[in-house]
Amino acid sequence: MATTLGCFSSKPNLPALAGSGSVLCLYGVVSTFVCEKETQMDMLLLTNPGGGKKTTFAKITAASLFVISVAIWFSVVDYIGFVYFFGTAEGGNLPLYAVSNFSTAAVNCNLWQYAILSAVIRAVGVWTMSMVFLLISMFGRNALVPFVADFGAALCFIITGASQSCFSNTWLKIINPYSLLANRILFGKTEFIGFAGYPVQSFQAAIIFAITVGVVSITAMMMLSKRNSYCRERRIKCLDLCTK
Repeated sequence: MATTLGCFSSKPNLPALAGSGSVLCLYGVVSTFVCEKETQMDMLLLTNPGGGKKTTFAKITAASLFVISVAIWFSVVDYIGFVYFFGTAEGGNLPLYAVSNFSTAAVNCNLWQYAILSAVIRAVGVWTMSMVFLLISMFGRNALVPFVADFGAALCFIITGASQSCFSNTWLKIINPYSLLANRILFGKTEFIGFAGYPVQSFQAAIIFAITVGVVSITAMMMLSKRNSYCRERRIKCLDLCTK
């Protein structure tokens, strides 16, 4: 058991792994909306019964499933890598606070429960960042501008999030979704913030804020998407325009 605790304590936070997951999701979602604009398919889709906001919602759903799958895959790779390099998977029932780095942890659970919780929280963080990337990509007419803007946003998330290992700032942890990916810093110690006169743990505030940002981004994308205007005459005009 002591060996397991020592291995878990020396396990790196893997900011590179979290950053790689963010960049991979960026590559996957950046062209979701701009590809159809480059080929003028966005005009043609408005003449389809399933076009307009229905298409936008379908793309958001597909992008969400993709990024959540990527987050789960990276979490599985993280666990398999831990077992492979340290040669043990025992001690999952030990309490989390038994690990030296988590002696003042914000959650009361065992190592198995923390591994599952960490995977879920990573998925939430990746999903929030991807929804922000999708929202930014809606404003571009070609793939280059949204990619540069999304890549800049990803760098800001990663750099400010990784810096929290040296400079701890509770509010930066809360508003930065990257802290949910590298959540060892978030769960490492118990911190509180004041909200409406009540103390709220920092990791709870970070989760609520991330989900709120994701939902607001989806709402903005649905509001910015064009309404379906299906009719036979308009479809013929758009077909003529696209073939010229």
